[in-house]
Amino acid sequence: MLPLFADCQEISVSRSLLEQVANRLDSFDVLKKVNYQCMIYKDSCNLLTIKQFDLIGSQAEVITNKKEQIMLLQDVEKQHLKVLDVNKEYIEMLKKEKKKLKTKYTISMVGGGVLTVGLTTALLISLLQ
Repeated sequence: MLPLFADCQEISVSRSLLEQVANRLDSFDVLKKVNYQCMIYKDSCNLLTIKQFDLIGSQAEVITNKKEQIMLLQDVEKQHLKVLDVNKEYIEMLKKEKKKLKTKYTISMVGGGVLTVGLTTALLISLLQ
């Protein structure tokens, strides 16, 4: 039994040393695993950050394009308002011209009527004589 006891004692002494070594090695293994997980997480965060910067850049370009579209549409609106102003002026001019023509034709009709009455009267007078 002494040889077994000696082996057990040797194992028990070595066991405490082995436990310490195992704990340290285990902590290194855990550290390696955690470090590996951290690196994966860091890489995914970096990729996500890069994608977000790309998205921000794309959105900035979209905003710039939209601003340019707004400016172009404002220019089109100004041109359209100018055309509307010209159309209003043209309509006013046509209304004035219509009034002038209406007065002109009324005078012509009255003048023609007077001429007709005058000619009829002169014809009747000449027939009666």
